[in-house]
Formats: sequence, C-alpha cells, structure tokens
Amino acid sequence: MKLMIYIFCFNNCFGLLRAVIDTLSPLNGDRKCFRLVNGVLLERTVKDVLPALQTNHDGVKNIMNNLVHSYKTKEEEFIAFQKEHNIKVISRS
Repeated sequence: MKLMIYIFCFNNCFGLLRAVIDTLSPLNGDRKCFRLVNGVLLERTVKDVLPALQTNHDGVKNIMNNLVHSYKTKEEEFIAFQKEHNIKVISRS
C-alpha cells in the first residue's frame, strides 16, 4: 500500500514539473523567474532554471519507474505465494 502512495505522489510531482517546464520553455532565456529552494525564494533566469528542472524531472521519472517495477515484482511474488499456499480471496457483495 505504501508503494502505491509513493507512486501516486511521484506521479503528481512528475506532472507538476512537466507543467512548469512546458510553461517556461517558450520564454526568453533572460527572463526573470523565481524558484523556491528549501524554503528560500530565489530570483533566477529561465536559462538557469530550466536545466535544473529537467534534471529533477528525469530523476523523478527514474524513481517512478523503479517504484512501478518494485510494485509489479511484489505483486507477482504475492500471487505466487497465494497459489503456493492455496489462498483464495473471497469478495463480499
């Protein structure tokens, strides 16, 4: 369950980073923008911020892929355990 929560959170972060990158990409590189880093608001230019955002975006994507892979592996192990020990899920209607 925790793994699914992490996947959901990283998916939201991934979407937000993508939205910011898409918003800043068409702008002039010398344009002023602001970035919040560890609670401190920094004034930077678009050309300074975009590479950092892209790096963060790629990192979040890699983490998400690793979490999804881990989730699928655990799910397969659980299904194998259920079959090995003849465990059946009974749903209540």
